[in-house]
Amino acid sequence: MSHDSELLNMTFQNAKMGMTGIGNILGSVKDGNFRNVLQKHDKQYSDIAGEATQKLNSMGEKPKDLNPVTKLGAFLSSETNTIIDNSTSHLADMMIQGTTMGMTKMLTKCRECSSAGPDAQSLAQRLVSTEQTNIEELKGFL
Repeated sequence: MSHDSELLNMTFQNAKMGMTGIGNILGSVKDGNFRNVLQKHDKQYSDIAGEATQKLNSMGEKPKDLNPVTKLGAFLSSETNTIIDNSTSHLADMMIQGTTMGMTKMLTKCRECSSAGPDAQSLAQRLVSTEQTNIEELKGFL
C-alpha cells in the first residue's frame, strides 16, 4: 500500500470514528448549544471522510471501513459512560478524550507517511487542525 493510500485511509477511518463517537452520544445530549456544536463537528468529519473517499477512488481504491470490533467497543464505552453520567460536561470530556486520541493517531500516521503526496498530507493536516479546533470548542462545555 502506498503512503498516499495509507494516509488517506487513516484520515477516512479517523473521521468516521469521530462521526461514530458523536452518533453514539447525540441521543443523550440535552443542551441545545452542545448538540449544535456536535452536529457541526459531525458535518466536518463527514466532509473530510467524503474527500478521503474521493481521493482514494481516484487512485482506484476504496476506503477501508472501521473495524466492527472497534465500532462496538466505542459504542459500549459510550453507552456505559452515558448511563453513569450524561451531563453536558461529562459528554464534552468524553468527546475531548476521543478527539485527542484520534488526533494523536493522525499525527503519528502523518510522520509515518511523510513521503505521501501533498493532497493526502493536506487532507490529513486539515483533519488534525479540525480536531484541535473541535477540542477547544468542546472545552467550553466542561
